[in-house]
Amino acid sequence: MDTFFISDLHFSDTGILNYEHRPFKDTNSMNREIISRWNRVVKSSDTVYVLGDVGSPAAPMSKFLSEMNGRKMLVMGNHDRHLKPNEWVTIGFDFASPLPIIIDGFYILSHEPVYLNKSMPYANIHGHLHSCRIEGAAYLNVSAELLEYTPISFDGLKLKVAPDSVDSRVTSAESFRDNLGERLKHSDLERIRLASELSDLQNKLKEIK
Repeated sequence: MDTFFISDLHFSDTGILNYEHRPFKDTNSMNREIISRWNRVVKSSDTVYVLGDVGSPAAPMSKFLSEMNGRKMLVMGNHDRHLKPNEWVTIGFDFASPLPIIIDGFYILSHEPVYLNKSMPYANIHGHLHSCRIEGAAYLNVSAELLEYTPISFDGLKLKVAPDSVDSRVTSAESFRDNLGERLKHSDLERIRLASELSDLQNKLKEIK
């Protein structure tokens, strides 16, 4: 069972063909090719996170989703608000969230990029920007245009989109966790020390009285 990611499929969206210069003659050929490339890499036992902008309201999404392999998890984008999360589930997704989610305690999955700074031990897997990228180790863009309209595996994402950055941020996250554990341990020791000093002080006050 493998995990895959992709965003901004834009099924049946005529505008996206020109907006992003997609290499398809029309939406029908685009729709069929996206489904074909999906099924070429995704097996029925796999899970695919679709990070928003699934398709035009005019697209026969129930039909399309029924033809696509794997468990399909949706993090909704700005073009998905015409349906509620439960309605997306009704037509074929196994899960749908209107908000970003976190997997493996480290990867924030969102449609639009979320704010991160260097001290935050997370990476953001996102879409929305289509063929543009954000510089920096924290951001991994899985818009369809950057993936040749084919879902990318978790391992492939780490290698192809950001070869060294994910491992370094995982190391940073582990270091952050370990340092926090040490600080909490020292904090407990400090509380014990202060409690002991307070007890000694109280005993001395009793002797004075």
